[in-house]
Amino acid sequence: MSVVTCANCNQTFLVDTPNCPYCWNQYQRKEIPMENNWAEEIPKDVMTALLSHGEGHTIFGAEELLNLGLHPEIVDKFKTTLKSDKVPNYRTMEEATGWLWKELEEWAGGTTVKFSLEDLPLETFLENMVRHCISEGKEEFVAYSPKGTIFVKGQPVDEMDGIYDLVLVRAIANNLGLSWEPKMGRGFEYRSISSAIKSHLESLDVH
Repeated sequence: MSVVTCANCNQTFLVDTPNCPYCWNQYQRKEIPMENNWAEEIPKDVMTALLSHGEGHTIFGAEELLNLGLHPEIVDKFKTTLKSDKVPNYRTMEEATGWLWKELEEWAGGTTVKFSLEDLPLETFLENMVRHCISEGKEEFVAYSPKGTIFVKGQPVDEMDGIYDLVLVRAIANNLGLSWEPKMGRGFEYRSISSAIKSHLESLDVH
């Protein structure tokens, strides 16, 4: 079986091992003060694996990052509960407003009749509007956002505990004191930050 040499410690290990076992064991046992330059303590192979697994839209589970070799203290620092974005269900809204307009016209006796809100039986209208939408099979008044929904195994979920990849790599770059070219879009920004981090790692090899 093939072996490779670790770029950090020059030890050799089996090529199918995800991280250098020598660096990984020392790194996992080491205490990292998170208020200091904690990103400098991340081994190069762990950093490279992390960058290759994200793309700007990924939410990492804590266990996934630990398996990549990231230190538990770093994982705990950035782990949070992320929620899917919700938007109005426009099909239901269209059904509701269409029904409401017709009912108001019938109640008022025309579209040009003036009346005050105090005269309007608002609670009755709202209750009947909801009942109508349900009867039409449009009882969901909110829906998952097309771009802000979290998926787990292909299914949308309201929330999950994890770490947003863009937040993590941005924090790493900032902690390393790096700058990068600003980009529009999460994917483009992720690649820009990743490029800056990779250039930093390559400069360490030169020096």
